[in-house]
Amino acid sequence: MENRIKGIVIAMFVILSASAAAQNYREYRQNNYQINQGFNMLQQDIDELESVKRDIIRLEHALDRHNIHKVNSLQRDIIRDFHREVEQSGYKIELAKREVAESRAEVRSERHESRRNPYDRRSRRDSREDLEDDRRDLRDDKRDLERQIERYRKQKDILRDLKHFNFHANGHEAVVIQINMMYDFMRIMEADMAATKRELREDHRESREDMAERHEDRRYNHGPRY
Repeated sequence: MENRIKGIVIAMFVILSASAAAQNYREYRQNNYQINQGFNMLQQDIDELESVKRDIIRLEHALDRHNIHKVNSLQRDIIRDFHREVEQSGYKIELAKREVAESRAEVRSERHESRRNPYDRRSRRDSREDLEDDRRDLRDDKRDLERQIERYRKQKDILRDLKHFNFHANGHEAVVIQINMMYDFMRIMEADMAATKRELREDHRESREDMAERHEDRRYNHGPRY
């Protein structure tokens, strides 16, 4: 009877360890996917920001030369680019919502894991640490989502005003105001790019933590090799 109980305990421990290892591997895969996705978005943001900067400078030069045809042409190009940026910001909101949902699921999973094995002191300690890490990641993801929504709303407001503005019909001073609004939009693009860089750093940190957890899982489950 005693051997049977020991066998059951060992079997439960093996199952719980395998479940925790699988969870760590899923988080590792997810973080790597987010890193690749974030890197691609960052490269795209850098290219688009440089393009917008060049067009705004060209617009200012055309305005100084009173080349209204060129001014209106560049205005259309910039507004088209801003419209694309607003759409991309909306897409980034959906990605941020997905990350919040995934982080929330990780917290629930880690909480569940910590309750499944109440008798193993090491597992309880590791589960508490993992749970705190997951809660911190969830807080970070919620903060990133709120800031992404704020940038999106500001971009939409600026774009709405620019789309209803006629450079030819308004005076020079009004045009200068609109160009300043374009620079405001560009600064939001820079803030968005900085946020992507920060999120990439967070994803790299999470990936390193998951890799360390996977290494610890292998060492703990298989023991030292001789």
